Amino acid sequence: MSRAVHDVSELRKALPRLRANDPTLQWIYCNHQEIGDELLGRLAKGLWGNTAVTRLLLGYNKITPEGVRLLAGALRGNTTLETLDLNSNAIGQKGAKSIAAVLRGNTALEMLDLAMNNIGDEGLRWIADALRGNTRLESLILFRNDISDEGVKLLGDALRGNTTLTCLHLSQNKIRDEGIVWLADALRGQTTISWLNIEKNRFGDEAAGALADLIRGNTSLGYVDLKYNNITEEGVGLLVDAMRANTTLKNFNVAQNPGWDTWWKELSHLEETREERAAAAAEERRREAEAPPPAAAPIASDSTPAASSACPPPSPAASVPAHRALAGGRTSATPSASSALCDTSAAATAVPAPVASNGSASSSAPPPAQSRAAATGEEVVQGVAAHGSAREIAFDALQKGDEIGRGGLGVVYRGRWGHEEVALKEATRLTSADIAELLGEAEAMQQLHSPHVVTLYG
Repeated sequence: MSRAVHDVSELRKALPRLRANDPTLQWIYCNHQEIGDELLGRLAKGLWGNTAVTRLLLGYNKITPEGVRLLAGALRGNTTLETLDLNSNAIGQKGAKSIAAVLRGNTALEMLDLAMNNIGDEGLRWIADALRGNTRLESLILFRNDISDEGVKLLGDALRGNTTLTCLHLSQNKIRDEGIVWLADALRGQTTISWLNIEKNRFGDEAAGALADLIRGNTSLGYVDLKYNNITEEGVGLLVDAMRANTTLKNFNVAQNPGWDTWWKELSHLEETREERAAAAAEERRREAEAPPPAAAPIASDSTPAASSACPPPSPAASVPAHRALAGGRTSATPSASSALCDTSAAATAVPAPVASNGSASSSAPPPAQSRAAATGEEVVQGVAAHGSAREIAFDALQKGDEIGRGGLGVVYRGRWGHEEVALKEATRLTSADIAELLGEAEAMQQLHSPHVVTLYG
C-alpha cells in the first residue's frame, strides 16, 4: 500500500488506515484540495495516538481556527510528526495559539510553515512563547503574516541561545529597522542559522548596519535575502564591508534597494571571487577522488577482509550530505510538483582488494577504473556553483516523498522545498564522466527561461 496520500479522494480512503495506526502510511500531501474544517476534523480523529505519520502538508486549503483547534488536539503530545505545513489558510491568531500548544508538546517537529495565515503579532506571541526552550524545530516559515516590530522582537527573544533553528522566513511582513536590529542582536550568538529571508519588509540603513555586524562574525549563514527594502547606498556599503570579512556566506541578495545600483559591481566581484575559490576546491577534490586508493592493509588470518576506514555507501534516503543540495526549477509539465531540485550525492567508497588463497590481500594488480571512489556530493555542488549563478540549498530544507520517475543519473521524487512543492532528483556514486554530463546540463539549463523548460535554481 502507498505510504503517501496526495488528494482528498485518497485521504478519505486512507482514514481507516490512520485510525488503525498503519505504519506504512507516513505522509499526507494534500495542498490545494479545498479541505475545510469538517474533513480536517475527521483527519484529526484518525491522527489521535498515531505514531506513523511524519509529514502533514495542508497548505492552500480552507482551514479556519476551529479546524486547527481540532487538529492541534490530536497532535498535542505527538512524538513522530516532523513536518507541519498549514500555509495559505485562514487560521489567524486563534489558530496560532492552537499550534503553539502542539509546539510545546511535540518532540519531533522540525519544520513549521504558517505562511500567509494573518497570525499577526499576537499570533506570533503564542508561537514565540512555545519556542522558548525548544530544541527540535529547524525551519520556521512565517512570511506574509502582518508581523511588525513588536512581533519580531518577541520571536527574537525566544530564539536567543537557540541551537537548532537553521531556516527563518519572515519576508513580506511589516518589519522596520527597530525589529530587524533586535532580531540581528538575538541571532548574533546563534550558531546554526543558515537561511534567512527578510525581503520585502520596511527597514533601511539602521537595520543594514545591525545585519552587517551579524554577517561579519557569523560562520553559519549561507543564504541571506534582503531584496526590496529601503536600504540606501550607505547601508549597502556596510553590508559589502561585512561580506568582505565573511568567508561562509554563499548567497547574498540586496537587489532592488535604493543603494543597490552603486554597489552591484563590487558585490558581483565578491561573488566571482568566491566562485573561483569554490571551483579550485572542487578541482582539488576531483583529483583526490580520481587518485588510486592506497594499498589495502593485510587482512586477518580468518580470511575476513580488514575493516575499511572509508564510510560505507549511504542509503538512498540519506545519501546527500546534511548541508548540501543542488536546486532546479519550474516546469508546467508537472503541475503537482511545480519546481524541480537536483539532489546529488554519494559518499566516497572503496572496493576491497581481492583476497588471495592464503588469506592475505593481493596487491599484484592495480584496482580497476570502475572501483575508483565516486565523486562526493560536495564536489558536484561546488562544480555546478562554479559553472554559473546556481545557489546552494540546505539539504535539511528539502523533504522527499514518493518516487515519480527515473532518469539516466538518478531517481526523481515528489518533494517539498520551503513552501514550494518540488521534484527532487537524487543521484549516487557519480563518476567523473557523470559529473561532466551533469555540469553541462546544468550550464545549459541556467541559460533557458521558458514556462515549458525546467529552470535550474542552483
